[in-house]
Amino acid sequence: MLKYFLSIISLLVAVSVAFFLIIDISKHAPEEVPEGYLKSKFPAQIGGMTSEDKELAATEEVQRATEQILVISDYLNREFTLADGRKFTVYISFWAKNKEEVHKAATHTPDRCWSASGWKTDPTKKRSDYKFKVSDKDFFDGYYREFSYKSNAMTEAAKRYVLFWFIVDGKRYDFGTEDLFFANPTKWLKNAISSALHGSPEQYFVRLDSDIPLESFFKDKDFLALMEILGKEFLYNKE
Repeated sequence: MLKYFLSIISLLVAVSVAFFLIIDISKHAPEEVPEGYLKSKFPAQIGGMTSEDKELAATEEVQRATEQILVISDYLNREFTLADGRKFTVYISFWAKNKEEVHKAATHTPDRCWSASGWKTDPTKKRSDYKFKVSDKDFFDGYYREFSYKSNAMTEAAKRYVLFWFIVDGKRYDFGTEDLFFANPTKWLKNAISSALHGSPEQYFVRLDSDIPLESFFKDKDFLALMEILGKEFLYNKE
């Protein structure tokens, strides 16, 4: 019992130290980002594939609230439509250097945000080592999920197939846990102290999702051309 009590005290002390470090030491000014930073990186049309930019929320008020929660420097939320009518979405959140601490940005994952909105993930489909390659170049391992949602008014559940990455300082972020609804406490504390002492690096959250299996897109040349851009910008594993 005494050992357990001392462990709790040690944890509380460590958290308190991290808190005061963040308050007193972290005085790093965020870098400015030009308007439309992410949109400029991706063409609106590739071959026969067209696209439409979407807002984060349905109304301006909710939009502002969402952006404040995410504390992002820029975002891209773009729905792409292939020539045959199939659709998928690419969503990217970007945090410029010193914009947001890693331990906070890392909480914005589908496991947490989508689940909080009523979506349910299939635990048997979860993967943290999803392999993807374009032009013989490996992407960072992705996190794969399959979500479903059904309200009382719906006769059939909606489904989304989701692949995502969190990139910190040009490298894949390992969340250190399988269930991303809860942060790994060790990594949380380590990142909090690091951000307080050194500031936070550039960070990108990249999500690809569709209502049909993502593998169905993998042989489409226009889709692969877009993925090649994503790879060059954020996701190619250069190690």
